[in-house]
Amino acid sequence: MYGPQAHEGAGPLPGAPAPPLYGDGGSRAYEDIAERNRSEVTRRLFLGSARAMVNRQAGFLLLYLLVGNLAALSGIILYRIWLKMTDPGNPILKSTDLLHSGQDQWMGFAYIAMSLSGMAFLALMRRRQMEDPGPYGIFRRTGRKMTPAVFFGAVGLILTAQAISFIYGFGMDQTLGWLGVSTGTGADAAGSGSLAFFIYASFLAPIGEELVFRGAVLGALKPYGKVFAIITTATMFGFFHGVLTQGFFAFMVGLVLGYIACEYSIFWSMALHMCNNFVIAGGLDYLTGFLSGNWLGAVQLAVPVVGILAGLIVLPLARVRIRDFIRANRADSAIYSSWRSIWFIVLLLIEGCTALLSVLP
Repeated sequence: MYGPQAHEGAGPLPGAPAPPLYGDGGSRAYEDIAERNRSEVTRRLFLGSARAMVNRQAGFLLLYLLVGNLAALSGIILYRIWLKMTDPGNPILKSTDLLHSGQDQWMGFAYIAMSLSGMAFLALMRRRQMEDPGPYGIFRRTGRKMTPAVFFGAVGLILTAQAISFIYGFGMDQTLGWLGVSTGTGADAAGSGSLAFFIYASFLAPIGEELVFRGAVLGALKPYGKVFAIITTATMFGFFHGVLTQGFFAFMVGLVLGYIACEYSIFWSMALHMCNNFVIAGGLDYLTGFLSGNWLGAVQLAVPVVGILAGLIVLPLARVRIRDFIRANRADSAIYSSWRSIWFIVLLLIEGCTALLSVLP
């Protein structure tokens, strides 16, 4: 059971004001008290169910993370064994840092192995949810038609997230530089110049991450309120990246992708994710690789400027849509107490520590 069946029919938390205990005589007062008690019991059961579901999804993500890392690490070890047998003089074998000692091409294949093993784990653990055509299934469809205005509006918000992340990262670089440390990207930078890594980052990572986060996890949490599901999933998604600057950006993008997956389909969130990784991030990396000096500085300055302008255009135009969506799909704020579930805390602690370690010299 992946989740929704456990709370089928669950809706927003009771939020209506309690009826007065006077006006229709004593019997009416006792009926009102009984009704209020029933509502409180229902509320507590709902909150307990939400906490159990968040715990289950966070535990699933921890296992998913473990499987992917073990697959990548196993591949690197096997590669080193093969080198030791075929090329014992290779300088890679002199390094004790397994995550950074491989050739670029090999590291790209390690990321591909990690992504494919993660998707295989998803298919094994969430087969029923993948086969479920209903509103909580991974490949659910809403029947709403994507329009160019919505798609490019989402792209504009992703550009805004890029701009905010750029400013945030610049400030962090300056602050940490003053303290004598720098914001590293950890193992994520290894192999980034290879074709295999390009395939992973542009296609496999968007597909795999959307299936897991906006498919499995968001689908399981959605019965507790779409806004709650989107924010919780985006928080997990941000921490999951394990890098301070990239995690902050991933959280903001996770909000946009979560809305698109809820209101349209996971296929559109995949398309936007690919657009970000392949067109926006990949295109900028490719362009800046040919530039230097003033031209490079101009492009780096243009990124936050374009992003802020996009936000200033899109947000006012979409404010009514955003407001109506939040009003229609938010739940009682007490539901966020479900974040106190043990595996959710463990997930955030592990990935938070990983992000902090990435800035150490």
